[in-house]
This record gives sequence, structure tokens and C-alpha cells, in this order.
Amino acid sequence: SFLSDAVCDSACFLSKQTNAVGIVSMTLSGYTAYEISSHRPESPIFIFTSNETLLNTLSLVWGVRGFYYDKFESTDDTITEVNDFLKKKKLIKKGDVIINTAAIPMEIKGKTNMLKITVID
Repeated sequence: SFLSDAVCDSACFLSKQTNAVGIVSMTLSGYTAYEISSHRPESPIFIFTSNETLLNTLSLVWGVRGFYYDKFESTDDTITEVNDFLKKKKLIKKGDVIINTAAIPMEIKGKTNMLKITVID
């Protein structure tokens, strides 16, 4: 959709403007991953999904690293959990800027409509 595309485009723009070390998003269909990847951002794209079949496909998408995640509860909790996961994997560290995108409300698993600039603590 137009709004989802605009959020993904803005995430790529902001990643460059803020020197973000990554764009982090959750997807069920993979659409968000494809849309962000189509802009070829300099930042790596970290995609979390509960769709195991999609993980194999994501490995072929430009700039995308896919991770399995199935606890989509509240938006704030999910963002905190995936950011902590990336920290534990040493893909991001304290002080890094990342761009988070998601669908709100997360429980419904709708289209991407939220963007957040996060400084990792």
C-alpha cells in the first residue's frame, strides 16, 4: 500500500541521515523486507518473522538478514526484545542508532505503519 511504502522509504532516508547501523522490522508476508531492500539502503536490514518458510526466501533478498521471532505482543515489548537480540548477537551496540518499523497494533499483523528512531542503551 502507499502508506506502507512511504514508511519503508522514510526508514531508508532516515537511516542515511542518522548514520543508522541498521533498519529493523517485523514482517509476516515479507513485503516490508522487499520494499526496504528495493531502496538499497547503506544500512543492513534486519527482518524478524514468524514465517519459517519466508526465512529461506529472505536470505536471497539484497541486504536482508532474517531472524525467527514469534512473540509479537505489544509494539514496545517487541521492539525492545528484537533490539536486545541484535545486541546479544553483537550486530548492534550501545550508542548505535537504528531505525525500527512495525505495524501497529502488532497483534493484528497489519501493514507497516510505524517508524521509530532508536538509540541503543
